[in-house]
Amino acid sequence: MIPVANSSLGYLVRTNISNELQGIAWEVIGFISQIGYVISYSVSGICADEITQVIGISVGRGSGAIIMIAGALLTFSAVILYLIKDVRELEK
Repeated sequence: MIPVANSSLGYLVRTNISNELQGIAWEVIGFISQIGYVISYSVSGICADEITQVIGISVGRGSGAIIMIAGALLTFSAVILYLIKDVRELEK
């Protein structure tokens, strides 16, 4: 989802932030994006290992379970963000 999020952020930054402040905005977005990679890989590996131990399944199935949970959470967050009026109005 990082490429989709970065594309969306690119559009929103270009349309909602003045040209003088876009450089700072891109630096903050880039930093958060890169830290997100590190945190997400670390947390997902730990969670997959814990699921395999608790449920007693193989490591591959634990990783699959994490991917399914992440997909469900992504769908939930997309619905929640769509319902927030202020977020929908960013496109205008």
